[in-house]
Amino acid sequence: MALVVALASTAVALSGCVGLDSTFADDELSDTVELVPEDADFVVKVDGDVLQDDDLETVFQAAYDRSTEKSTDEDGDADISDREGVDTDAEAGGTSDGEGDTSGGGDDGLPDSYIDHLEDTTEAVSVEDVDEIVVTGYLHDDVPDGLPIPYPKSYSVLISSDWSTEDVVQEIEAQMHGNLSRESYNGVTTYVAEDPEVMLADLGDGEFALSGIRKYGFGRTDANTTRDVVDVHEGDLPRFSGTLEDEFRGVNHGHLGFAVEPDGRDVGTLVEGVTGASGVLSTDDGRILYESTVEMDDPDKASEITADTNHLLLGVERREDIRNITYPLQIEREGTEIHVRYSRDTDDLAEAIEAIEEIGIR
Repeated sequence: MALVVALASTAVALSGCVGLDSTFADDELSDTVELVPEDADFVVKVDGDVLQDDDLETVFQAAYDRSTEKSTDEDGDADISDREGVDTDAEAGGTSDGEGDTSGGGDDGLPDSYIDHLEDTTEAVSVEDVDEIVVTGYLHDDVPDGLPIPYPKSYSVLISSDWSTEDVVQEIEAQMHGNLSRESYNGVTTYVAEDPEVMLADLGDGEFALSGIRKYGFGRTDANTTRDVVDVHEGDLPRFSGTLEDEFRGVNHGHLGFAVEPDGRDVGTLVEGVTGASGVLSTDDGRILYESTVEMDDPDKASEITADTNHLLLGVERREDIRNITYPLQIEREGTEIHVRYSRDTDDLAEAIEAIEEIGIR
């Protein structure tokens, strides 16, 4: 369950910043996506096969190996930047034979595989039994002072899985260190707690909608989105449509796709002036591809953000090991739209990750 909400948190944060108008639209929406309520401000989809994709596995495993090695360094071993066998050349981007090898854990007590590590975060369910995760909800009308991006006032994590109801309830109770009470909403069995407000709706056949685990979520949120999802499921509320649906269909083909339509709401200081966004992460025959487009309310703002971002990249890329990861990143403006594209051979990217001097994953 930690994986589910961690993915949800990451995807929602991304949805406040970037997006895409894709030419590879998939008109067929999954049954889970069809439960997004009509007034939702954002929708995020993560395919369950994100953990089984060979290309993504190469990259994720490299990041996991590097992060666990860095953790060991900080706990007392020699710093990686002082270790022989690490080549941070921007073109080579890999590790040499010998001591620079980061092929796995073991000595530090961590699992060798990042999937095994994810499995260790759950008690009653398996992350490999997830078919799809969809996150949807409503943004606050006003972002608190100082917060750079929008955040939900209410959200629901929709899960399509092979999980049993009993196991999901057990998992949530373990994560929240409390008990859920069985109730009913609009004819659907729910499991709820009051402080913080938690609601799990059992939609049948391994389909669930979950709101309100504050430990992994976005602060104090309510369960209204989950209630709305139930209402859509029962035919009492229309599903989403219009611009948000159109934007999402353009990113529906990837392992991760998201769209957000603030609809005039305050979106924070970092992305002030954003009127819409969508994005997609996909893989294709040994390559990883990320594409996005941010729609601004003014072309001058779009130009300024594009220039500032590219200038920031120039500063970051003074480090060769960082440049070896970021150099394929393209950020361009077209009218009021900011287009972002990143395409990279997954083996090359994995080697670049393994060679980085510091990585912010623990």
